[in-house]
Amino acid sequence: MKPVTGKILWALLASLFVLPAAYLLLLSFSASWHFPLLFPDALTGKWWSLGFTSRFALLGSMGLSLGIAAGVSLLSTFAAFFSSRWMALSRYRSALLLSAYFPFVLSPVVLAAATYIFFVRLGWNGTVAGVAFAHFLIAYPYAVILFSGYWNERLLTMDALAATLGAGSFQRYRRVLFPLSRGVLALALFQTFLISWFEYGLSSYIGLGRVPVLTVEVYRYISEANPHVAAVASLLLVFPPLLMLWVNKRFLIRLI
Repeated sequence: MKPVTGKILWALLASLFVLPAAYLLLLSFSASWHFPLLFPDALTGKWWSLGFTSRFALLGSMGLSLGIAAGVSLLSTFAAFFSSRWMALSRYRSALLLSAYFPFVLSPVVLAAATYIFFVRLGWNGTVAGVAFAHFLIAYPYAVILFSGYWNERLLTMDALAATLGAGSFQRYRRVLFPLSRGVLALALFQTFLISWFEYGLSSYIGLGRVPVLTVEVYRYISEANPHVAAVASLLLVFPPLLMLWVNKRFLIRLI
């Protein structure tokens, strides 16, 4: 490929990512923007100030989404890390791994409809705990699948060797398995956070509109024909993943 052609392709690919974000940024600051104007004819910061008032409370929604996504990612990652090790040593490994794919056969809304009765019985429908557990139902099996190929013969042999030298279960995880697994643990935390952060179907169905996570709020503002506040909410929605990508590229990638 010629250098000029490569630069053109790079510019086209970059524009696919930059232009939507630039459009949202302009929309969030536009006072009026009428067809066929290419750019807004007036700019204002009132949509950002309105977005953080008690009426819209986007900061609260963002904090709630961050709390749920962080909790789900921590719980699902470490639960999957321990259970995937047990699966790797089980004679039913293939069947157990196959069952981990089941939540991804259905769409999130269908999965929510199929499990909704259990949330009602537990009294978790329309609650933060219910939405967090619904996110866990898809984040945990994803983490299990991610870890399924990690427990190779070399790692299991090192674990067994530490056990023969007198290390207990806690010491083996602390001194051997966790240090060797920092990279894959960081990757699982990152991926499961994104699954929970961007989840809409389960959040809206199980939350019943009472749990104002950021994804639900974005769709609500769009349905209310409020594109400016929806643009503000969308920018807040993409900011944490972009920050995590930067942290991953700058620091975490060294662990892998």
